[in-house]
Amino acid sequence: TVLDGWERSAQEWQDECKHRKDGQARKVCSFAWVSNRLTQMGTVQQVEDLIFPLITSNDGWIVDGVGNSGDWLDKVGLEATKANARFVLQHTNGMGIPHVVKAAGGSKIDARHGDHVDDGSESAAEVRHMVIIALHSYGSKWEGSKLEVKVRNKNKDANTASANKEMAFHLEGHHRSRTSILVPYKFDLAGAARLKPGETLEADFELVGGSAFKILGLAFCSR
Repeated sequence: TVLDGWERSAQEWQDECKHRKDGQARKVCSFAWVSNRLTQMGTVQQVEDLIFPLITSNDGWIVDGVGNSGDWLDKVGLEATKANARFVLQHTNGMGIPHVVKAAGGSKIDARHGDHVDDGSESAAEVRHMVIIALHSYGSKWEGSKLEVKVRNKNKDANTASANKEMAFHLEGHHRSRTSILVPYKFDLAGAARLKPGETLEADFELVGGSAFKILGLAFCSR
């Protein structure tokens, strides 16, 4: 099924977020979240505990979804509730969220990257890409849905060219097909927008078209 196929893809993506080099675990993704059964991030509370500590301001976005249906509209994610909804988050490369959330069955999940806790040594890689998993849906609610994401490296000084320090990306939330699907967007953080270990990224998410949008995954990765 489409659901099973997506979950296999999500597992492959999650596995890609860590690899070993010279006996040392190096995170490919300094942060990665996707809502599905494999990552076991399937409740509103789990996603709120993971995402809200990163958010510095929020107007019109909530974590919503029932999480127990095969319909992507019901999957737990960040959802815009009005036109011009906006939130801003900050993420420091190599600095995870300082708590662990519990998955179904009581197993622990590392809240920094949505995977099970690994006690091996780890080191941060340069963040070169941002991945957003967005819902594409149909009908009047989703008509004209468009999200703008502005990303900047907060560690670059005033002398850094603004064109290299800040980047803007656009995502669609509506399509004509009579089904809802998930679409992964992978954006290259070129030049000064890239994050070296210890540097902080600020991402500004604003709904610039329509009145609905839903995000079901987010990652900051080196490749």
